[in-house]
Formats: sequence, C-alpha cells, structure tokens
Amino acid sequence: MASSRAPYEEVKKLGVGSYGEVYLIKYHKKEYAAKVLHRLLFDPHDPGTATYADKFRAECERLKSLSHDCVVKYVQTIIRSDTNFPVLIMELCGESLTTFLEHSPTKPLPYHVELNISIDVGRALEYLHENSVIHRDLSSNNVLMVAGNRVKVSDFGMSKLDSVNPNRSLTICPGNVNYMSPQTFSNPPQYTTKLDIFFFGVLSVQIVTRQEPNPTDRHQPIPHQSPGVCREVPEVERRAAQLETIADDHPLKPVSLKCLTDEEEGRPTAASLVQTLKSLRGEEKYTQSYEKELHRSHAHKEREREKRMEKSHRSRHRSRRHPRVQLLPNEIKLKLLVVGQSGVGKTCALRVYNGEEFACQECTVGIDFCTKTVQQNNHHITLDIWDSAGQEKYNALTKAYFRGAQGVLVMYDVTHRESYKVASDWIKATNMNVGDAEMLLVGNKTDLQDRRQVRDMDGRNLAQEHNISFIETSALRNENIEEAFSMLVGNIMTKQPHTMRATSPSITLDIDEDEDEEREKRSCCLGRRH
Repeated sequence: MASSRAPYEEVKKLGVGSYGEVYLIKYHKKEYAAKVLHRLLFDPHDPGTATYADKFRAECERLKSLSHDCVVKYVQTIIRSDTNFPVLIMELCGESLTTFLEHSPTKPLPYHVELNISIDVGRALEYLHENSVIHRDLSSNNVLMVAGNRVKVSDFGMSKLDSVNPNRSLTICPGNVNYMSPQTFSNPPQYTTKLDIFFFGVLSVQIVTRQEPNPTDRHQPIPHQSPGVCREVPEVERRAAQLETIADDHPLKPVSLKCLTDEEEGRPTAASLVQTLKSLRGEEKYTQSYEKELHRSHAHKEREREKRMEKSHRSRHRSRRHPRVQLLPNEIKLKLLVVGQSGVGKTCALRVYNGEEFACQECTVGIDFCTKTVQQNNHHITLDIWDSAGQEKYNALTKAYFRGAQGVLVMYDVTHRESYKVASDWIKATNMNVGDAEMLLVGNKTDLQDRRQVRDMDGRNLAQEHNISFIETSALRNENIEEAFSMLVGNIMTKQPHTMRATSPSITLDIDEDEDEEREKRSCCLGRRH
C-alpha cells in the first residue's frame, strides 16, 4: 500500500458509516474526502481492533485498484500520526443520493434525471462485476451526487472479491436490511453478484418514488392455520406499497420488478441491465424530459437577467453621476449533435473533448449527452452535445433528436468505407429535420493510417458537394478534436445571426433624469429578447 504521513487539515465531518467517519479535508491546498475508522475502534487492547484495521486497509486497496467514471476516485492512503491507522483520501463528491431525494420529496424527479442516475449506478455495478467485485452494501447512502445530477458509487468497506467459480456463493452479508434480498436471510447467507442487482432494484424504486425503502415483514401468518404457521412473503409483495405509487407505464417499473425477483436466476446481469437502461434513452419520453429541463433552466436564467436589469434600471434613477455602462453576462446556449454510423468513435471523441481520457468502449445505445462551457469570440457559450447510437433501429428517433439543434457534427471512420457512405445519409437526414443547422463533416481515426479506406480528398469532396466544412481527427491521439467543435461553433456564430441576436449582451445605462426619454427606451430594450 502506497502510504505517507503527509499532513492534512480537517475542515468538517461529512458523515458516519458502519465503521468509519468521512471528513472534508484540505490536502495540498485542495479539498478531498477522507475516510477514517471510528475512534472507538482504536482501542489497542481490543483484539478486534486489528481486524477492523485489516478490513479498512483492504478497502483502501480495493478502491485503489478501481478506476471508472461512475466509481468514486481513489487519491491516496496516508497514515494518521496519532493512531498509526490508515486514512483513505478520495475525490470530494456532493451530497448522498439519500439527501438529494429528500429535497421536495413529494415532487417527482425529471424522468431523464431518474434514468441517468440509474444508468450511472448500473454502469458502476457492471464495472465492479467485470472485475469480480461485489459491492454488498449498495444503498442511497453510498451513492454520491456529482455535477449535472450524475452519481458515483462509493463505500467499498463491505465489498468482497467474487470467486472465480461462478457457481460458488459467498457468505456473511452485511448491508442495510431494507435492501436485502431473500438469499441474504438464509443460514448461512448464499449470494452472488445478483445481490447487487437486487439492491439496484430497491434503489431504482427509491429514485422514482423518492421514498426510503420500507418493506413489510418477511413472514405473515397463514389464515385459518395454527398460530406460528407463516408463509414467506415475495419481495415484490413486501414492497407493494411503494411499487403501486409508480405508474404502470413508467419505463423504469418493469426494470425494477425484474431486479426484485426472488430467485437470483430471474434477475438480469449488470451488463444486460445497463443495456436495457441505455435503450430507454432512445425513447421520446427521455428527449422530452431533457428538453423541458433545458427550457426551465433557460427561463430561470431569463428571470434572473430581468431582475438584474430591473435593479439596474432603479439604480439609474437614483444616480446623478456620469453615465456608466454595465454589460450583463453574454450567455449563449447551443445544442449540438454528433451523428454517424455506430462505431466511428463519436462517444470517444466526445469524451476527449469533455476532458476525459480516451477509452475504448461498447457502442452507445439510444442517446447520451454532455454539457460543456466554452469561451469563444468573447462569448460565454454553453454547449449541450448529444451523442446518438448510430444503429439503424434508432433512426425513428431522429425527429425528436434533431429538434432545436443549431449544429451537427457528422462523423465517419476513415478506415471503414461503409461509414463514409452512411455519412451522406446523415447529412440528408439533417437537412430534412433541421435544415438551418450548421454541419461539419469529420473523418475520425486518422491514427490508423495503415488501414485507411477513405482518402482525405474523398471527405473534402463530400463536404464540398453539400457545402459544409470538413476536418479529420483522431480521438485516440486527441488530434483536431477541440478544433472540430470550435470550427462548428464558429460557423454557427458567423452564419446564424439570429442566434446572435437572441443572445446578445444586455446593456443598461445609468444616466441623469433629464436625458432624452427616447434614448432611455432604446437602452432598456437592448436587453430584451425578440
């Protein structure tokens, strides 16, 4: 275990777990989360102390070996000078999902937020299970919020390595009793990776209902039978009160029910679970929910802008000083699409552009997206970038997918001639669904020159045929990825003046009361949208 006795400053306690405490600390002038054992466990005369210490060291090693964007990030393990016990330093995330769901508990979350959180948890489980790790304590307390209402799974103190023998079950099941599956109540407990899937089912119901799990008793008396004769209640029945509050047509309900199946064999694997969840992103319900949230956010910003203008207008009448010009924030929001045949590298390019490491991964299912803020031409621009699946079975999504887009990046793989031909279809689909959007043709994977099937000239000819811009990139080498998006945004800013008018800076003037009234009207109107 890499360790040191580096100093750190405790700021405040963030929470308490089953055998540890988590603190906000400052370490090397940055803020992190630090997990330590309870002080009550530091008794050197208690033989159990060494056991707890060993378990905690195992947790540190377990987290150190994991690296995934949906798992809390390990930073370092250091040693406390007063106890000689390890301190686990991790990235600092936001509040727990438990706390997040307690905000406005009677108001449902937007559907796209419910689904995104579920996908993030599912992806974390998929990664853990691929690496033979069972979490064993998945609950809303161990899911942490990060930017954009996304989440990361944390707390691996109860996690355990799965056996290389898939038929072998593990024993001694810790965790929250309200999340536990039937297998954990056997003596001894018998469970596999499907334990985490059951936890997910409970968690998904909690996400949709915003209610803590509260199942009924596992055993109920059988009517007209002798006292003490009971039946074991199926898990779906135990949780019926919560499940009945979820509409039957809610897309996540059948997913939850399948995960809550009593028999492990009936539950999906983490991989198939993620595949199912991602496919739901391709439905119009998801797109509508996300666009509604964007509209709500935009309306809120407009109200705040109007409040600032009104405040400045009032102060203008109180001022007798020289004129003063105040520029309100010049904010522009653009919706960009990344389209092309499946497997051309759209998601990898988007990850690289968003500052993440290049990673080979399975094809996107349905629709994914990210938000990125950039500065360009003295404008503060928020980009909502949508990444499509590319598979033909998702072509029915195009109408909702294209709606409101200002720019479309059409990508093909220079090593795959067929993807180049399909790019023409995407260009036509763009013209058909959103004819005034700017397009950029991108030939990706130029790092594979020895396998190239599409010449640079071929790409330029196709772009010229449709009167759009062209560039070649390599997501693997991070070549021209930034330039591609900057080129597309620049073209939008140059060729779509209506976008500029809609988001031009608001200007107010503080002038003396005897200034020309007409000038006053003109200056006030500059901040309004038309």
